[in-house]
Amino acid sequence: METIVYFFKVLVVSGIFYTVFKLLITKYSSYSFQRLFILFAIIFSFAVPLLSLDLVELSISYIQLPEVVIGANSSNLTIPQNESYITLLLSYLSGEKAKYLYALSVFVLAIIVLAQFGVLAYIIYRSTPLSKEEDNIRLTDVNISPFSFLGFIVIRKGYSQIEQETILKHEREHIDRLHSLDLLITKLLQLFLWFNPFFYLLRRELLSVHEFEVDQRVMNDGVNPIFYKKLLIKEQLGFLPIGANHFSKLLTIKRLKNMEKTTQKENRFLSSVVMLTTVLITFIFCSGNIILAKSSEQDKTKESSKSVVDKKAKSEINSKEEKEYSFDQVEKKPSFMGGDEYKFTTWIVQNMKYPQAALKANKQGRVIVSFTVNEQGNVVDAKVLRGVSPELDKEALRVVNSSPKWEPGEAKGKKVKVRFTFPVVYKLK
Repeated sequence: METIVYFFKVLVVSGIFYTVFKLLITKYSSYSFQRLFILFAIIFSFAVPLLSLDLVELSISYIQLPEVVIGANSSNLTIPQNESYITLLLSYLSGEKAKYLYALSVFVLAIIVLAQFGVLAYIIYRSTPLSKEEDNIRLTDVNISPFSFLGFIVIRKGYSQIEQETILKHEREHIDRLHSLDLLITKLLQLFLWFNPFFYLLRRELLSVHEFEVDQRVMNDGVNPIFYKKLLIKEQLGFLPIGANHFSKLLTIKRLKNMEKTTQKENRFLSSVVMLTTVLITFIFCSGNIILAKSSEQDKTKESSKSVVDKKAKSEINSKEEKEYSFDQVEKKPSFMGGDEYKFTTWIVQNMKYPQAALKANKQGRVIVSFTVNEQGNVVDAKVLRGVSPELDKEALRVVNSSPKWEPGEAKGKKVKVRFTFPVVYKLK
């Protein structure tokens, strides 16, 4: 379950950073600070969820088994149905296959990214230097939009002198501000964050900030705004190699409007406070012990019983936190007779009887049972978290304690104790 918890944390952290950026940072920060914020957000959302400091306990849960219904006669027994598509997906994502699939996707993306940079290198290699003094400026016959990458500027032939000077001024700003380094970092992280939509949103914002920053500097350097805008529009039809800073990339209405601004509203103190607060909130969130409990369509416990279970389960799990593992910490779940928890609940139904004393007393209701599968696969420490009557409680415990051995769960390559809980519903009719 560690994989899906990591994905969840990455999504939440990057989503928080993206929201803060759009609502606050863009209004009160310079382009330099916006660039720093985005880069930090991408790297932070990738790295911090890997921490497992357990500074706070955000929630406590356990493996929740499907509900078992026991009727007064055998015709009233309810055998749990198959898992829903959602629970099947969660089970798949938490397994070893998901890790292999993720590794395969990283490998495939790595090949794609290498190919993209290979195209850039090929274009630079095939182009000719503008002059001996400026061999980093390359001319090409290919109908390509001007771009810069790692100190090189590639521009196609056929521009007028003033057009060429303007384009070179733009691309030199990209080089001076090391924007290619940002692109390399984000491309590398894309290999691992491909599943995260907020990554692509943040990266797009980063590319926009690059252009806003450069446009502002070019405008402040005395370039005619009308001529500059016309030149940008003219370049929209050129081929854009992936992975480089382009002269005409991301030409939006917002970018055209921003060219009219020679200065920005900036509040450094507020920007710093917002960034530090966001870092603190997301760090606390990632440091917590987030546990995703498994549920099913049959597992719909009433709120009253849920509150009782939560209180008792929390105290029990907290008291055994060092010895027992919960769902998100188990790499391999315990298995019952070669099957999953559904096979166990089916076995419960087949072996549980409605006590005669409870039938005579018209007793019915929901009994919630908790137990542990230890390192040897034995069921131990079975207890009733919420009972109905002594007879019904005793029958539920009897069957659980008579369970055959399980295949124990594993965490970090070692067999560990895993806690379960499930409801047994006794119905007279």
